[in-house]
Amino acid sequence: MSEPAFLTLAEALEIHRDQIERHGGSPGTRDIGLLESALAMPQASFAGEFLHASIFEMAAA
Repeated sequence: MSEPAFLTLAEALEIHRDQIERHGGSPGTRDIGLLESALAMPQASFAGEFLHASIFEMAAA
């Protein structure tokens, strides 16, 4: 499996800003640490192997 491309914090915040602009809603982030944790989960690994075996499991994480 080739190395997947993961969203960065900056990309996630830009997507959020874009969606607020397009569809309305409240700007800002309630808990930036929680967002960082959620973005890191699919990248989790142990001994050089991803904890989530497939791209689908990474996406779900």
